[in-house]
Amino acid sequence: MDKLNLKLLGEFGLQIQEGPCIRVSSKKSRALMGYLASRPGHPVSRVDLARLLWERHDEQ
Repeated sequence: MDKLNLKLLGEFGLQIQEGPCIRVSSKKSRALMGYLASRPGHPVSRVDLARLLWERHDEQ
């Protein structure tokens, strides 16, 4: 399995193995990856993710 490096402090960085840095331009995508990476082994509900990414959301 390839190693994934995620840099959350300073300039956001995502890199697989020693390859080039992958550009992630969406702020919500970066927030989602950072949030999930900070909680390894802990399940996260869709409702929690919706609250994180959108101020107003319909729980359905």
